[in-house]
Amino acid sequence: MPTKHFQILVEFDPTKHDSDKITPRIEKCLKLFKKGEIISPKKFAEANIPSLTLNSSKLSSIRDTVDRSIQIAKEFGIISLVDDRPISYADF
Repeated sequence: MPTKHFQILVEFDPTKHDSDKITPRIEKCLKLFKKGEIISPKKFAEANIPSLTLNSSKLSSIRDTVDRSIQIAKEFGIISLVDDRPISYADF
């Protein structure tokens, strides 16, 4: 299964993107998304372990936080899925 990549369209702004779904850990993760970057969830989680460690330093917990943050960011229009499937010769 190919890795999904997401492009950060805008940076998280707590005054604009207010939601009851945002926990302090998710807010911290959303603030790490930088406009213009293209991320993969797994690599983003691994690269930001020190920043996302609060009560648990388990990589699985950090990955869950990143996955939930991506879901919320999609709802807010902060990120979009990058279509990185190769184009077929027929479509070229």
